[in-house]
Amino acid sequence: MAAAQDTRAIQGLNQANQPPGLGGLGGLSGLGGIEGFHEKGAASTAKNVVGGVLGVAGATLWMAVMLAIFVIDVGMSILPAILAARCNPKHPFLMGLVGFFFSEIYMFQYLLRKLVLKQKGYCQAV
Repeated sequence: MAAAQDTRAIQGLNQANQPPGLGGLGGLSGLGGIEGFHEKGAASTAKNVVGGVLGVAGATLWMAVMLAIFVIDVGMSILPAILAARCNPKHPFLMGLVGFFFSEIYMFQYLLRKLVLKQKGYCQAV
């Protein structure tokens, strides 16, 4: 009997030391203590691991969108690589790599030299 009263007294002290309005564990977990974690947390964690946040259909759609963005991005990088290889016949492979990895910068310098500065003899292959 005395042990039960001591346990209640300790629990009362723990609850009294908590700031008002915050549940167990400072109110950060939202599970209401260790017991709540075992009751609610294990089931919801298993559901998130198995089903994911988006579910199977959402994950498939997300993967398709990411694949489409990747294909478009690679496609937009191949065009400056081909342009760089044709406009620099002395080093076509090296300039093709520069055009692929730095496509925006290469296209900027190409357009600047070809259309704004109108350099004579620059990139007659295109």
